[in-house]
Amino acid sequence: MENISDNNSYGQKSNKDAASVVTDTKKSSKCWNSVRVPFYSILTIVAAALQAVSFKKAGYSLQKFPYVILLVVAFSFIPILFIFVVYIDRTYGILKESKTYEVKKTFVILGFLNAANGILIIFSNPHVSGIVQSALAQTVIPMTLILSVFYLQASFNKFQYLGALVVFIGVFIEFIPYLTDNNHDNFGNASSKPFFVLTFCLGQLPASFSGVYQENAFSKTRVNVVYMMAYSSLAQFLFLVLFAPVNFVPYFGNTTPEDFISMINNAFLCITNNYDGHPECRDAGIVLFCCIISMLLTQIFQTLLVKVSSAATSVLVMTLITPVSSIAFTFQFLMGQHTEEINIIQAIALLVLLTGIGLYRFADIITLKLAGKNVYGNEIDRENSTLSVESFSDSRHVEEAARQQSSGKGIPILNSSRSRAKSKPVLLPTRCGIINSEYTAGGFRKFDDWEGNVFIEATEYEFSRSYEERGTTPLLYDTMFSRSFDV
Repeated sequence: MENISDNNSYGQKSNKDAASVVTDTKKSSKCWNSVRVPFYSILTIVAAALQAVSFKKAGYSLQKFPYVILLVVAFSFIPILFIFVVYIDRTYGILKESKTYEVKKTFVILGFLNAANGILIIFSNPHVSGIVQSALAQTVIPMTLILSVFYLQASFNKFQYLGALVVFIGVFIEFIPYLTDNNHDNFGNASSKPFFVLTFCLGQLPASFSGVYQENAFSKTRVNVVYMMAYSSLAQFLFLVLFAPVNFVPYFGNTTPEDFISMINNAFLCITNNYDGHPECRDAGIVLFCCIISMLLTQIFQTLLVKVSSAATSVLVMTLITPVSSIAFTFQFLMGQHTEEINIIQAIALLVLLTGIGLYRFADIITLKLAGKNVYGNEIDRENSTLSVESFSDSRHVEEAARQQSSGKGIPILNSSRSRAKSKPVLLPTRCGIINSEYTAGGFRKFDDWEGNVFIEATEYEFSRSYEERGTTPLLYDTMFSRSFDV
């Protein structure tokens, strides 16, 4: 009897301990859910600002070798990304439709656009002050709007047109010193040469088209974002190798075909701090390493933020990156002897830009909120709402669909993992992360609100789960779903 009593007591104690563990786990999970959005927001902003600072400092340390900066940074991410691709494919099974020749041809085009963007930006980097760079990078907004209208035939509301116009005015204000003073190469305590200022602005064009092109290319084919970045990075590196002759362009480049190999050799001597007579190379290797790490961290935190936060929060964070990056260039502990100051014209331009960015970015959010959904296609009310914002190409259609939904006339639209209707870019390229990526893999259902669902996007696992939740058996193109996964 004593043994039975002891066993019962032990069993009750074990049950209590197990219940306590479950309760603690739930409390911990609830606590994490309440702090993760501000946590990821802060980390995204800080990482993006450090990325901007790192590349600017790399421009000072490796001013004569911008091409090598591009090659090293682009190549460094290829093995990292493909390791993740192998893991995702073996564990979850990347959809076969993502591996077709047509889709990979899209990755090649994205690689070309990002290589063009990198060349124009990095070659201009040493000659344009960091504060000016932060402002001029916002030309991506009016460029994206114009390209979306002509390429996607997308419609924008009046606040977005107004916001793009205000952004253009802010960028123009940055040009005022170069229009009024021909000798203003050191405006704002940092070298900013008019030719390279224009070149930097031109570099936003391929970045803008990259975002617009992705929206069109991936409107019907679901693609895992890690898979896309891996192949785009590979294509980007190959195009950078093919673009080597840009180094021979007078004034833009800084070498000749005869001295090209010697330039590459000197660049790596500088990176390893073995380039005699060049004290600027002292921290070149460390700064270049910081460029790579900051890009990786920015990509990770930005992706996690998009997955766990609302569209409005993501847009707000992306907007704050501009002023924070500008202010970062004024900190001596970050910039050292290259510390910059924000003058009155730059301050005015920054305020105008923030106003324009706010008008443009939040106009879409407000419109889509009227439909009861966020821009990524994630249901707010998963049980009662069947409307997919991603199924409508412009704000007027969204508003009309919202009215139909509220009146009970809306047609339920399956938010399939194999389709994603065309829409205009929302986040816009922000110079943040590894590849300028507007594509956010919208239009799929979250599973257990898990940050790691970026790995299961456009996989057989996601496709099977999305249909299992609806009581439907998934049909694959060639063979039945055969992998066994842990749920």
